[in-house]
Amino acid sequence: MPEKTPDPSDRLSYGKYLTTMASCVTCHTRMERGQPLPGMAFAGGLEFRMRSGGVQYSANITPDQETGIGRWTVDQFVARFKTVAEADEASLALNGRKNTEMPWRDYGGMTTEDLTAIFAYLQTVPAVHHAVAR
Repeated sequence: MPEKTPDPSDRLSYGKYLTTMASCVTCHTRMERGQPLPGMAFAGGLEFRMRSGGVQYSANITPDQETGIGRWTVDQFVARFKTVAEADEASLALNGRKNTEMPWRDYGGMTTEDLTAIFAYLQTVPAVHHAVAR
């Protein structure tokens, strides 16, 4: 039976729900032999091999102050998605890369309230100090 959608006014529950439905932890957690590494939830580092031959790694989205999004404001988080969602194809690049596995446009199409709830929830997950190669 599908999980009941929490009331959006309960930002943490709603953010957890959205984060779960979007499977954020799946891409933002390093794995070995197909299994998530214990204690590394949302800490990034999952390797994505690009068709162009390059490699990208998912970002640390835990609230770690140095290696995660702990210093980000909610406005910065929302803007990261909204800016890309509204960009034209020619200017679509993040950190100088034109290809990324992150479905920025899909998630950028979420409402500001949804993205705010996701950010609020991510601020409650354990901070993991884990620098990810860019």
